[in-house]
Amino acid sequence: AVVSTQSTGFHTRLSEPAVGRKFKIGICAMENKSRSGPMKQILSRLDAQNFFEIIVFTNQMLFDLSIEQWPKVDCLLAFYSTGFPLDKAIAFGKKYKPFMINDLEMQKIIRDREQVYSLLKSENVPVPRYEVLKRKEDLNQS
Repeated sequence: AVVSTQSTGFHTRLSEPAVGRKFKIGICAMENKSRSGPMKQILSRLDAQNFFEIIVFTNQMLFDLSIEQWPKVDCLLAFYSTGFPLDKAIAFGKKYKPFMINDLEMQKIIRDREQVYSLLKSENVPVPRYEVLKRKEDLNQS
């Protein structure tokens, strides 16, 4: 299987699963996202191909199990939302190296407007004028 991204033209060849074995896709998200209508549509289309085994990580798995107990997958699709254990998902990706559909480290950056503006500036993307207000509690977290 070949995965291609339009924006960069970057192509990555995924290792083919063993003959007779389905390609395991892990959906690593809070249940409110993994059970949403749009996600159900995506998963039903993938499931119809009969080439994929879809493994949806439950909230119980995300919070109560160590990453060593999470199901091993060929490909991981993870979505951040409030309460999602992002650092744990990043550790899983680093340890088991599934093909990552989205960049979990970048999900940390996009949660911080100041870091987003800094990244955009470093890539010479124009940004509007902005001000940053750092509260006392913000300074304690940095």
